[in-house]
Amino acid sequence: MALFGLQLLQRKAGGFDVISSEERVQELGYACAIGFSSTLATILVLVFVDSIGTRRLDEGSNAKQFHDVLGKTLPLFIARDRLEEMKPVRYDAKPEIRSFDWLDSSTPSLGDSGDVYVIAFLDPNCGYCLPVYSSFKKLATQFRGTARFYVLPRVLWEISVLQAQALEIAATNGRYFDMWQLQLERRRQGGLGFKDIQNIFLELGLDATGLAEQLASVRPKVIKQRQKAKAAGINGTPMVFVNGRSVARPNRNERDISKLILQITQPNDAGHR
Repeated sequence: MALFGLQLLQRKAGGFDVISSEERVQELGYACAIGFSSTLATILVLVFVDSIGTRRLDEGSNAKQFHDVLGKTLPLFIARDRLEEMKPVRYDAKPEIRSFDWLDSSTPSLGDSGDVYVIAFLDPNCGYCLPVYSSFKKLATQFRGTARFYVLPRVLWEISVLQAQALEIAATNGRYFDMWQLQLERRRQGGLGFKDIQNIFLELGLDATGLAEQLASVRPKVIKQRQKAKAAGINGTPMVFVNGRSVARPNRNERDISKLILQITQPNDAGHR
């Protein structure tokens, strides 16, 4: 637009010198090249801003630097307890589930009453699942009579299928959560084998007679649950849902899940999302 304005001023001042057709073609070529280059540069800038400029500071490769800076500066002006209270707690947009599609009267729960349903999908060989499981046990005590907590297997790897089968059998014998605890504590590369599962059964006082047949009998159910979870978009562990809404990854801890429950049960007193 600036160049166009200069052209108009030059025309008004005295007009343009007559040029040959070859020079006119050359000028048009230069103009097209400049226009193309400007458009390309604009597109590159937009792509750069979209991919980098809008990234959350507290996620990805910037997270550690961001937290280090905040950790050194904000405590000088605001009390640490107040900082924790101000930390945002949020849900992810997807996936969402309907809690009752995954639960029935036989599903083991930590807490048997309350209108808030908290479901964690864990894999026995997930390295991040034991802290979430431990948090669930504490939260179940804290919110007794207010919320119900469920731990469901989300089998990510083939090595976890056998262990999920063991969980199914333990559930029918009242040792479901004990089986989760021992499997998560004894997690190792390559998963637990049949002998390891057999030892856990004996340790928990479960009948290990014909264990191979017992495990095989529940395999179809485990495979069906795995396919159902995959179809629902539950493609990682741990994943936590509060009344069907997926809790954001940074907030899958005891303090933040507690905040989300309080937002539902005591909306006027709970912290900000």
